Amino acid sequence: MFTYSATVVRVVDGDTLVLQFDLGFHIYHQACVRLRGIDCPERGTQGGTNATAFLNKLCPIGTRCAVTTIKDATDKYGRYLAVIYLPEAGDLAAFLIANGHGILR
Repeated sequence: MFTYSATVVRVVDGDTLVLQFDLGFHIYHQACVRLRGIDCPERGTQGGTNATAFLNKLCPIGTRCAVTTIKDATDKYGRYLAVIYLPEAGDLAAFLIANGHGILR
């Protein structure tokens, strides 16, 4: 398991973000990350629009977070599967579920 410091570049949908990872020594890597263990409504649905808006409000561009991932854990689209922690909300997936924007998967 690896933990990185990262910054939100953009929100893709309710359970997917593009992050810039700080790898140390002024080395950065940008990647698409899917929240592990959660499923939000699909884009194009009202629930998906609501989940994306909620995540955009919670994680505006530039938000700093901690990201824990397992080496080479990706989904079928090549997105890294990760747990994202925000200072004010804790585990982002759990926070989304608690606020009615996703379900455990």
